[in-house]
Amino acid sequence: MVKIPEMKGMIIRSSKGGKKVLDTYLDTARKYSFTGACVVKEKNFWGILLIKRGLIVAAMAIMDKNKIYGKQAMDKIKEEGEKKSSTIELWAKVNIDEIIENNPKSLLELPDIEKYEREGFSTEELQKKLATTDDIGAVMEEYEDLVRRAKSLIKKLNKIKDSEFKERIRELKSMLRNPYTVEKAEKIAEEIFKSYEKKAKREETTAKEEEIFHILSSYERGKRCPICGELLNENGVCDFCGYGKMGNLIKTMTFKNFILGQSNVFAYNAAIAVAHNPGSLNPLIIHSASGLGKTHLINAIGNAILEKNPDMKIIYISAENLAPSVIKDLWTADVLLIDDFQFIPSDRDLQLALYKLLERKVQEGKQVVIGIDRNPREILNIIDKLVTFLEGGITVTIERPEFETRVTIARRIAEEMGVEVDEDVLEFIAKKFKHNAREIEGAIKRVIAFAKLVNQNPTLDLAKEVLKAPVEEYDVVLSPGKCYVVEEDKPSVSLEFLENVEGKKLCISRMNPRKLMENYDLRDTKILWLTHKSSEDYETVPPALEHLMYEIENFLTENKEESGAVYIDGVEYLISENGFDSFIQFLRSLVDMISVSKFLLIISVSPDTVERRHLRMIEREMDEVLSQ
Repeated sequence: MVKIPEMKGMIIRSSKGGKKVLDTYLDTARKYSFTGACVVKEKNFWGILLIKRGLIVAAMAIMDKNKIYGKQAMDKIKEEGEKKSSTIELWAKVNIDEIIENNPKSLLELPDIEKYEREGFSTEELQKKLATTDDIGAVMEEYEDLVRRAKSLIKKLNKIKDSEFKERIRELKSMLRNPYTVEKAEKIAEEIFKSYEKKAKREETTAKEEEIFHILSSYERGKRCPICGELLNENGVCDFCGYGKMGNLIKTMTFKNFILGQSNVFAYNAAIAVAHNPGSLNPLIIHSASGLGKTHLINAIGNAILEKNPDMKIIYISAENLAPSVIKDLWTADVLLIDDFQFIPSDRDLQLALYKLLERKVQEGKQVVIGIDRNPREILNIIDKLVTFLEGGITVTIERPEFETRVTIARRIAEEMGVEVDEDVLEFIAKKFKHNAREIEGAIKRVIAFAKLVNQNPTLDLAKEVLKAPVEEYDVVLSPGKCYVVEEDKPSVSLEFLENVEGKKLCISRMNPRKLMENYDLRDTKILWLTHKSSEDYETVPPALEHLMYEIENFLTENKEESGAVYIDGVEYLISENGFDSFIQFLRSLVDMISVSKFLLIISVSPDTVERRHLRMIEREMDEVLSQ
């Protein structure tokens, strides 16, 4: 019989040996970075594997009164552990260093892997390979090569500073903590680099076009004036038209040149009433999306009151310019006009001071008019008292302009520029740009500027060429019963397709519904916000495929006599939450359902966020692939 050495420690697990039993013990040790010992006992045999942080560091065995050490011992221990008659024990609280000190020959020749851990790389998979290989040198050579490739890739990714790619790069760097994923990461990174270069070229092209046309087709808040498009100064004030300057009304904005239509008649009448009798509707809250005429009506009220009462002190200010010193000056106002209330500073003390001021003004019969583009409860860090004040006011809403009003807006802008534009051009612009007056203004200016540049009249053909939208670059007619996948960096063209579909529509999107409704005409669309979060203002749906299928089936059943479209984006989100196999089964069921209906299916997917083989499988399920 073998004389078993005395062991100090605690047995935490014990079982009979057998095929793969010892491997299971060692896998558990690696998984939990266990430190201790694994003992194998058999007739005339006793062996011990010493483990540090899940890795075997030493081995010793006694066999027929002979001792063997190192790799020879480790191999023999594994062989004996395969026998069903053997006993395997896992020991904790073992003094490993003392055993190694007394048996130095037991120490295995292992590489220094801790240096990789200090550099932030995972060694879990490496340790598994080292524990089962006969060629440690080859395993380490492979791992070191993978680490070099990972470091090189991280260095390249660090050169991309664009915030649009920040989250994807962060996820990729996290993946690269395991060097064995470097080949997959290199493929994903290649797509990111392509997208980055593509965007850089797009931005360069856009910058050149803006330089050529000198067109203010967009108004970036905080940099350009939302009224005239000129650059704002460092204080957020427009030196050209006076926007943002306290007390300085925009004189060009009057009731006389306000374009009246069905979409704004209620707000217009309320503004007229306030101008004729300040304090009659108090406070008056003018609510609308950007570019629909809030600022114009607010200034028209001030200009009309000032014309009748030149001694009245009327203060007009944008909420983003409010400050403690400014609040003090507002106490002197007879009429207080505050625009862009959604940009109120988050300073709680300032908001409380403003609330007291507004309450007092209303109590004194001093007219207060506030312009805002969202539900007060959606404003970040706003105090409850201000929310209550706004909700207690008389709120009038300006909707998106109807077709006739849009034509009138386009005609008025052309007249102001002194250019005669044919009615068919004005109607084309009015049909194409449905959201607000500002985008209509940008479009008509772009057409006129280009016409002047090429020395032509602003004809319909010229307008169609200048204002060609990305969606028009696709030579495709969407048909009921068909399924389309739009491959794009982020949802835009796919939403334009959805916008142009007639009938009932279901939109399941990762985008905030407020942003969707501001940028796209989705008035006849049921919008489900694809998110784990709950919302008091919008209908949400979690990324559970069964739940999505339930919502889609209900929608199609409720509208079985209608036609229209079902839209889904956030594919990478659904795949990450459910796995690709589940997603593709969901997609196949959805395609089958759509194919026997009067509806069509539009799916937006970013090629850079989905594995290439997965993207190809998605493409095969769809009737048509639309790629930028």
